[in-house]
Amino acid sequence: MTNADDKHFETYRDQTRVKHQILVGYLPAYLNILKITNNKIMYIDGFAGRGHYDTPEGPVPGSPLLALSLMSKNEQYKTKVACFFNEENEFYYSCLNAEVEARQTSEPMSITPVVKNLKFSEFMKYMSNRLKETRTGQAPVFLFVDPCGLSDVRMSDLVDVLRRPGCELFLFFNYDGLKRIIGLAQTISSSPTLLSLFGSEPSVSSLVNKISGLKPHQKEQAIVAHFIEALKTESGAQYVLPFSIEHEDKRMTSHYLIHATKNAIGFRIMKTVMYNAARTSGSGTCLRLLQASNNRQHMIFDTPEVADMKQRILDKISEAPQMVKLFKTTWPERPNDMFSTEEYKEALLELEQQGKINVQDEHGVPRPAEKRRPDKGRPSLGDDYFVRRSDQTT
Repeated sequence: MTNADDKHFETYRDQTRVKHQILVGYLPAYLNILKITNNKIMYIDGFAGRGHYDTPEGPVPGSPLLALSLMSKNEQYKTKVACFFNEENEFYYSCLNAEVEARQTSEPMSITPVVKNLKFSEFMKYMSNRLKETRTGQAPVFLFVDPCGLSDVRMSDLVDVLRRPGCELFLFFNYDGLKRIIGLAQTISSSPTLLSLFGSEPSVSSLVNKISGLKPHQKEQAIVAHFIEALKTESGAQYVLPFSIEHEDKRMTSHYLIHATKNAIGFRIMKTVMYNAARTSGSGTCLRLLQASNNRQHMIFDTPEVADMKQRILDKISEAPQMVKLFKTTWPERPNDMFSTEEYKEALLELEQQGKINVQDEHGVPRPAEKRRPDKGRPSLGDDYFVRRSDQTT
């Protein structure tokens, strides 16, 4: 156990809070969908920690206790969800095990949680055997992987879960550490960590060649895109969301939160959860937590990407008036669309305020903003409304 490990649990950092906010914000949506058709669902936390963080204000629950608290309070979750927690550090494992046992006494799950003390690769081998059992073989899995580093995270373990029906991955991806390892790999023949993470030597060689000569921000985009593409190709998870986390003391990316699923609805919902987490923290973009930057309060519509998105909306409604549902539901479920339902709604309201579009009902009757009921201080915009360009003739 290192001093760095100790310090990790002595503070509850903003990035940890946002990570937990996203996790517990999304889990109910995942469980509500899966509980309808499944008698058993598996929740796996591969780097569960010691159970809580120590702060001057008192202990703050970590991911395993947050998940158990969420599930034990719902009668259907507590009877259907089997929780598996793993922590390699023996001292943290003993702390976690005691906390889980105490919670099982006060707020019991019907299926007793399993707590393991294994290396992550060994734990995933154990879980792979559990998933092959007839009784649990068809159970969908939500896999949360939150390592301090990268050395024990293997692509093969991730895709072994993701290939299964109904399974999803939420990964804390250490970009800062990966960047250093890749820099070293450019001067040596190979890196075991990279081979494990990206799955094969050809994939690593392709990445190293791809990023040669790129500027830092281009290199970051290429590395993350390469990992995501490898994950998609190997697992069949068509919908992958990267949420970047900025360093606390420098304007560079530290980590990514990566969510992978084969379900378009889950993809859309997770974008909403990430959007809300970013906005709660003062960040103006859906898929980024800003920390060191001085412009944390910048408006969401100050980016070229959003300007392009608004132009695509105008281009689409130039063909004919379109239902609001197209932009709030259909478009956010496209695999390569990184904008959330809320961002599309904000864009539509902004275009309406600028006089570029009009809102009408299904009969073509105008429904201007002042005639629609307010929604959180802004005009509502129901899915069954239509939008049309203001310069179009009826």
